Order: sequence, then structure tokens, then C-alpha cells
Amino acid sequence: MGYDITWLPSSRPLPFQPMAAFLTITSAPPYCVTPLLLELNLGGILSVEAKLYIQLIGNAVKTSTMLVSGRHMTEFVANKVYQFMISADSDGDFHTLSLEFSTQRLLYLGIRKRRISIHHVLLSYLPKGRR
Repeated sequence: MGYDITWLPSSRPLPFQPMAAFLTITSAPPYCVTPLLLELNLGGILSVEAKLYIQLIGNAVKTSTMLVSGRHMTEFVANKVYQFMISADSDGDFHTLSLEFSTQRLLYLGIRKRRISIHHVLLSYLPKGRR
């Protein structure tokens, strides 16, 4: 919808009421979003319960920080491969991948701090047939 306000009623003040808006995604460029697949393999011996956020940064492109693991805390187990579908709001070549594990545990005690090691990260565009 962006800055195009022609869809708003001309009467003022605006009557606020429930409204449904539907956006479509086409198989030909330009797409509304660019679907990506993130594969993540954590190392170590312990699991961590957290939410995973991601941000992609390119030369002329920077996406917003997105929650990819869902609304609830996810238990990330060592040596397990996790796959997440990411919808980037712009297309481009990304050179920086920022991952943030957010946990609700008290981390100020040394014995409670967790070290996360990532063995494998793969970010790939989905094939045209899967878009």
C-alpha cells in the first residue's frame, strides 16, 4: 500500500472500522518478497532455549530484524540442523548475516552463561518453482 492513499475514503475524519487487505505474490519479477532458506547447525554439547532473530545486510540492501523461530521460545539442540523460511522485503546480494539468540534466562551469573557455536550456516534463494 505504501504512500499511495487513493484507496482511502475521501470523507474526513476517517471512519475507523475493521478492514481486510489482500496482497498477492507473483511468480515473475518484481516479487513482493524474496523467499530465502536458512539452514543452521549448532555445535557444542548443551541446548539453549531462545528466540532467533535475523537481519540481512547487502551493499544497497538492509532488511529489518525478523523473528524467524516463532513467537514461543525454541529449544536449540546441539548437532541438529534447523531450517527457517525467511522472506526478505528486497532482493539483492547479502554479505552480512546477523543472528541474535534472545533468551529470557538470567545471564549475569557466570555459571548460567551459554556459549553458542555454529558449525554450519547456509542462506540460499529458493528455486523459482518454490517461490
